[in-house]
Amino acid sequence: MPTTPGTRRGDPPDSARSQFDVTAHVTGPAIMRAFDTSAVAMAVISAQREHLGEYLAVNRAFAELHGYRRGEILTMTVRDITHPDDLAATEASAGPFRRGEIDSLELVKRNVRADGTVLWVYTYSNLIRSHAGTPEFVISHIFDIDKQIAAEHALRVSEAKYRQIVDLADEGIWMIDGDALTTFVNRRMAEMLGWTVEQMIGRPIFGFMDDEGRAIAEANLERRRSGLSEQHEFKFQHHAGHAVWTRISTSPIEATDGTYSGAIALVSDITEQRRLHVELSESEARFRALVEHSSDIITVLDPDLAWRSSSPAGARLLGYSLGYDPPGGILSLVHPDDVELAATTLQEVADGVRGPDEPVVFRVRRTDGAYLHFETTGQNLIDEPTIGGIVLNSRDVTERLEAHAKLRRQELELERLTAQAAQERLELELERARRLESLGTLAGGVAHDFNNLLGVAKIYLSSLSEALAPDSAQRSDAEQVRYAIDRAAALTRQLLLFGRDDDAPPETFDPDPFIEQVLTFLAPTMGGHIDVAHRRADVPTRVCISRVRLEQVLVNTVLNARDAIEGTGTVTITTDTFVVEDHTDGGLDAGEYVAITIADTGTGMSADVLAAAVEPFFTTKRDEGTGLGLAVVHGIVSKAGGRMSIRSEPGTGTTVTLLIPTP
Repeated sequence: MPTTPGTRRGDPPDSARSQFDVTAHVTGPAIMRAFDTSAVAMAVISAQREHLGEYLAVNRAFAELHGYRRGEILTMTVRDITHPDDLAATEASAGPFRRGEIDSLELVKRNVRADGTVLWVYTYSNLIRSHAGTPEFVISHIFDIDKQIAAEHALRVSEAKYRQIVDLADEGIWMIDGDALTTFVNRRMAEMLGWTVEQMIGRPIFGFMDDEGRAIAEANLERRRSGLSEQHEFKFQHHAGHAVWTRISTSPIEATDGTYSGAIALVSDITEQRRLHVELSESEARFRALVEHSSDIITVLDPDLAWRSSSPAGARLLGYSLGYDPPGGILSLVHPDDVELAATTLQEVADGVRGPDEPVVFRVRRTDGAYLHFETTGQNLIDEPTIGGIVLNSRDVTERLEAHAKLRRQELELERLTAQAAQERLELELERARRLESLGTLAGGVAHDFNNLLGVAKIYLSSLSEALAPDSAQRSDAEQVRYAIDRAAALTRQLLLFGRDDDAPPETFDPDPFIEQVLTFLAPTMGGHIDVAHRRADVPTRVCISRVRLEQVLVNTVLNARDAIEGTGTVTITTDTFVVEDHTDGGLDAGEYVAITIADTGTGMSADVLAAAVEPFFTTKRDEGTGLGLAVVHGIVSKAGGRMSIRSEPGTGTTVTLLIPTP
């Protein structure tokens, strides 16, 4: 017996396939030819419990779609060609269909071809029941949707890439609908305004700006509704409250019928750029103000050194009108003697071999013909787009140079006067030394002869005194004569000491014990109204001077201090060390000295008296003074290689400092 398409010989007569053969035969050859030749893949599948899922018949399109011969397929079940990963989902979806609860079923699943490749299919199945109403078999239409699935997958991938690009874009993207409600923003847009994407979706665009911005946005949206696209700057309000300046490129969105349905915008944050622009504008304004009010002349030259412009200071200082272009070029205003220097300087600046820290000075002519000295620096800014030339900065230094020249003349005059004064002082000191030497010689001779006469007078006085009775009234007169002779002898000793050379050899000794001895000797002469204090040096000291000479120095200075005190007071003798670093310090040799200071709390001296204090025979004591005390001290200390200085003011006392050489 011939087999119908989709059947197989040798099947048991009671099988589902055998029953189907009968049904197919009864149905008619015409129907079966249509089944077999259909371009749509079709299959008849058993719905009987004992043969559930077995293929009863398949057409040519089904076999070709899956790559099997039809005979092979009729030995298989639906599970055999279903992708393993889709079995569970397929069986779960087909459960109500198998149980007869529904009569049709749509599925999208993967089948496996004979060569092992995967095929995406869409199946539409109808359940055929028996006369008793029980499920008998299923007729399935199978459609190849492999390309559709691939296209959908590519679309999903494309959408994912697009969303990633949108989310990672440096610019904000914002979409609104026809009611100005936010329908989409990317992450950058939300971050720009301090919100999250979720917070912005559904909010009206007016909620992200201040009142001023809302009025502007309303006008902008009207232009969108009229179909206009444009770019403009706009100020939004950050979630934290501060302004966010943006540049927006916006276009309307049209519905399928051409009506306005919303708008899309690309938004760039220009807050920092705008801040920098404002700062730059302010900086340029400040620079312009500085240039306009600067006392320096700012001149810009073209690369060929032709004049281009000058600042207002040029008009103020030189008298030329603002914008004056010298007919003969900028060098025509330079003093003829300075033209070569100026030309060389400008060329060096143009060549880049002279920088802005290398100024030169040359003279420039005013409108009245006078010349001013200008200190000029230059900088090559030819490659600077905003300048494209050579910039000169010229400062008027005329007064400074004149002041410098005047100062130099004064310095030279001061040097001349100083040298003259030094020469006069040297001549004065030389004259003083000569006078002292002459006076010393004269005083020595007179004192020597006078001392001999005093010696004879004293011998005769002693003889006369011995001849007088103890109670004689003339004995008192003799004592007065003796007192006068003793005073004359003391004066003679001072004259001898002042007049003769340093015949006493220097000795090395500690001055402090010696000072104590001298003060003990002088104590009876100080009176009860004057306190005498001695302050020793902190470290042991040694002096190099004759003891006889130092004694004379101490006696004279202490007694002078005593005589300067009216009423009660104090005389303080202090010893200390002193170092001369430079031999120019008062003419002393560099080295160590002992400083002996005699300070009193007396009346002090005026400047005139202080200037003549060491002059021989100068005294303020009228009848009592000899005028040799400080002169002798000055001579002794100087001959010993030291120095004497006096500091005194009326009412503050006097301080005499003696620098005595050390061994």
